Amino acid sequence: MPLMVSNTLTSGKVEFKPKDGNTVRWYICGPTVYDSSHLGHARTYVAFDVIRRILENFFGFDIFCVMNITDVDDKIILRARRNHLLKIYKESCPPLAKDKLAKLEEDLAKETKSVRVGDLLASKLDEEQGAEIRDQQIFRSHAAFYEQEYHEDMKSLGVRPPDVLTRVTEFIPQIVSYIQKIIDNGFAYEAQGSVYFDIRSFSKTHSYRKLSWNEASMLSALAEAEGALSSGEGKRTEFDFALWKKSKPGEPSWESPWGGGRPGWHIECSVMASEILGDTLDIHGGGIDLCFPHHDNELAQAEAYYGHQQWVNYFLHSGHLYIGYQKMSKSLKNFFTIREILKGGSTMKVSEEESVVLPAYSPRQLRILFMMHEWDKPMYFSKDTLDVAVGKEKTFKEFFGAVKAMAREDVKGVSSLPQAWGEAENVLNRKIEDAQKEIAAALADNFNTPQALLRLQDLVTSCNIYMNSPDARAKFLLVNKAAVYISKIFRVLGIDDNGSDFPFLTSAGAGGDEEVLSSALDAFCSLREDIRAAARAKEEAASAGSAASDYLELCDRVRDDVLPAIGVRLEDRPDGFLWKLDDPEVLARERQQKLMQAAEAQKKKVENKLEKVRKELEKWSGCSVAAGEMFKPLTDKYSKFDDQGIPTHNAAGEELSKKQRQASHTLREEQLKALTT
Repeated sequence: MPLMVSNTLTSGKVEFKPKDGNTVRWYICGPTVYDSSHLGHARTYVAFDVIRRILENFFGFDIFCVMNITDVDDKIILRARRNHLLKIYKESCPPLAKDKLAKLEEDLAKETKSVRVGDLLASKLDEEQGAEIRDQQIFRSHAAFYEQEYHEDMKSLGVRPPDVLTRVTEFIPQIVSYIQKIIDNGFAYEAQGSVYFDIRSFSKTHSYRKLSWNEASMLSALAEAEGALSSGEGKRTEFDFALWKKSKPGEPSWESPWGGGRPGWHIECSVMASEILGDTLDIHGGGIDLCFPHHDNELAQAEAYYGHQQWVNYFLHSGHLYIGYQKMSKSLKNFFTIREILKGGSTMKVSEEESVVLPAYSPRQLRILFMMHEWDKPMYFSKDTLDVAVGKEKTFKEFFGAVKAMAREDVKGVSSLPQAWGEAENVLNRKIEDAQKEIAAALADNFNTPQALLRLQDLVTSCNIYMNSPDARAKFLLVNKAAVYISKIFRVLGIDDNGSDFPFLTSAGAGGDEEVLSSALDAFCSLREDIRAAARAKEEAASAGSAASDYLELCDRVRDDVLPAIGVRLEDRPDGFLWKLDDPEVLARERQQKLMQAAEAQKKKVENKLEKVRKELEKWSGCSVAAGEMFKPLTDKYSKFDDQGIPTHNAAGEELSKKQRQASHTLREEQLKALTT
């Protein structure tokens, strides 16, 4: 079964064949570290982590992975300089001004997420004093801070680090030499201290823009990529882009044959990837937003340097991330950092009128969420999709807990029971084998994790049905086969890395070593079960009354409050009990949710009672009116009455039927009865 991958260079799926046998040379565009990493970063780097794991752990390739850190860039320069100037201003301004500034910052923070606190003032300070900045450590420190934050975020998400990490500032000499060779090859030129790539010259012998073509957006995309500090002075055509930028006062600078300056954005990746991986890359990866101009320009630079036509064989681009069907953007106020999502408490709009506060989500839940979508397609991030991911995790976790409980029973002697297979076992075994084939096919089809997850979930459903059959306990080995296979795929995908045959069930907070706790928990739960049984017996015999209820309440308190705090989930069953280890925080959240649901149910119950009383009151509200007068106010219905107050004619003057008059008489009798009771 060939491995097919979605290759942007070919606009479709093609068979994956590395250049050198089993070795895969892979370069990933890393972050520009000027700010905190957001959900778009999470989606891209988790996607590539999953693909890398599948290539290594499932298909057996040897991956050599290089990723860069862009630590010098116009965005970094502006943000670092402005933060530095704002810090100095705050330290030097008088107390009264500090108080007013603090109030302004507080108002801005409440008003919008799209305006960073102090940005307006920092921008003004930069206009006036930015050119005076001389200390390059200011820029390096800013980049280092957010680089460290990025690495911490990736670690929390379970993203494996690359084999080689490169920083632009550590490759300046190689970048200068690379640019010089492109000039020597006739594909670049120097102009007023900057160096530009010559698109017209390159296009005579090479193909430019191999990855995308959209004439309408070309100039705006090029301008954005060049950066806010770029002047473009001396360019021969508006499509040429900077390889080396002349530095102005207040900007970091390195020496070069063309004067003091710094690298352009695109040249960094061409140089660092070439330096480590050579003249041909098997895979180059990044977000789809980098397709043009960054990756198109990377290809042009490398091919101009090497003098050939094919620097990258497979270009992998992860899809856009949308928040509520809008592309994530600070200007739209739908921007979430990785840390905000993991911490919880962020507000997400679910409609024009309604917003919800998101709870904390775990890295594993986010990984499952990302794998529910094809990695190279757009993904819509919402509260509903998050809830689906949480539900999938719960399904798998409960399955492994049930299988582990079967394993404990097997140790106790269930394995001595007959093991001969019947039709149920043959059916389940075929489903396991079918799932293995279908999942292998899904992973070979462009790393189709959504399909793989669905097949895993179907297999869990089949196993759960089988485990609830009368003979399931005697066939633990068959169920264990399915569990071991599912845990293997989870390790492949990075959903769970603990190496256990029962994922999700071991953690630092889940009660410690299960082997040590097993006997103690069995004994404790058995004692609790005996107390419950005795209490029920007394209650049924009406000999203990409320005391039996007290016993049962104490047992429930142990199940609901005591055991969850140490990471133990206890489930009462008709034939006894079942305990599983779990994360105390997960159990606490589930308990809180159950309490909220119970409170809501109780509220609904009270509301229903109140509504019933209200209707009764409404029905008998006429009791305060004398029986003979109860119909006379209804002039819209009746026009004449007899001496007892019973209506005889309707509002139009027509005489009422005998049946209608009898109904009114009956109501009058009920009124009289109500007044006397």
